[in-house]
Amino acid sequence: MSSGPQPPKISFQKRLRSLIGDRTVSGFAREVGLSESLVRKYLQGSEPTLSKARQIARNCNVTIDWLAGDQSSASRR
Repeated sequence: MSSGPQPPKISFQKRLRSLIGDRTVSGFAREVGLSESLVRKYLQGSEPTLSKARQIARNCNVTIDWLAGDQSSASRR
């Protein structure tokens, strides 16, 4: 049973861009423990593995649901 229309999902790419903010991609990548090239792939539309998404979420203090674009979940921890 559905409780009505679901809010649209925001892409992982857009959520990642919002987490990076004013930082450089290389600086953000260092902060979350990923390579710069991998973060750039995500910004171009590639989807992370679950373990990489968890790593980003944990290091940025956000929920994995939020990072995945779920608007019905609490936005950030």
